Amino acid sequence: MKNVVKPLALISSLVLAGFVGWFIANHQTTEKVSLNSEIIAKVNGKGLAKEWFIEQMKLRGGLKPGQFQTSEQKQALLDFLIRQEIVYQEAMSLGIGDDPAVAHLFKKAVIDKYTTEHLNKKLEQVKVGDSEAERYFEQNQMSYNKPARRRGAIIVAELNADDDEEARKEKLARIEKAQQAVNEMDLSTAHFGELAKIYSDDRASMYQGGVIGWFIQHPSRKYKWNQAIIDKLFELEKPGDTSEIITTDDGHYLVRLVAAENVKEKAFEQVKKGIKNQLLQAKRTQVRADFLAALAEDAEVEINQKMLAELSAISEPSKNKSNTPPAMPSVGGAQ
Repeated sequence: MKNVVKPLALISSLVLAGFVGWFIANHQTTEKVSLNSEIIAKVNGKGLAKEWFIEQMKLRGGLKPGQFQTSEQKQALLDFLIRQEIVYQEAMSLGIGDDPAVAHLFKKAVIDKYTTEHLNKKLEQVKVGDSEAERYFEQNQMSYNKPARRRGAIIVAELNADDDEEARKEKLARIEKAQQAVNEMDLSTAHFGELAKIYSDDRASMYQGGVIGWFIQHPSRKYKWNQAIIDKLFELEKPGDTSEIITTDDGHYLVRLVAAENVKEKAFEQVKKGIKNQLLQAKRTQVRADFLAALAEDAEVEINQKMLAELSAISEPSKNKSNTPPAMPSVGGAQ
């Protein structure tokens, strides 16, 4: 039952806070008013304004055809709002409006209302045109292209740190023999075929003709193979081409190009929508930062740094060695 009660309590608090916010902001009038052309109803002497009631109709779909056309529809809404007013007055009389949790939610509602009316208007004015997006595309076109790929195969005679001179000579002789056998292969076989099982020490690829997969030539891509192997693979021109013997600290290699895909360029129209969204979000982020910075400039802020430093942590130390960042408030208001 505990897992059910807590969400319900939270929802109730949010509903109460929301009502408090819109009530105070939209329809609080002076006490003991009389019904007149501006007041549609009274609850315990407090007037509910006609204009406020019209806004409530709009918020509940009143602009859609067929909504609130009859007196019964309008009466039903007014009855609901009156019941809400009765609950509100009773809650306030019991001091619920002074509850810290309610005050916190009310504060957030005020912040959200302020940002909606002031910041959101600025954000709505931010636009990104096709020409701006196209300039960005031209400046960053390489990042949108699909990079070239190479599929490679290897034969390797592995070298170990404890190999003696005789063992090293034997392994070099083996890779040279493999090279000779490759030169005599049927050119219709793109990989090393059976030769990989005969000559290669790499058990992961030797039963697949030496094939070790696809590779992309990009600074951010890292592979388990020595970079000299990857570089050589991209130097080979057509499938079936085989390198000379390449010697690294861990072995002697033959590298064969199995398949190749060249760079595939994307047209602007293919990525225009994504670029415009990216630029729009970047602009809105800057507008938001400038908006908050402008408010901060006019604010007088003092911080008790000594007290801040002396505050004890309220949780156990993290088991993770790396620093765990603190939870931060949401952008619009307090979390």
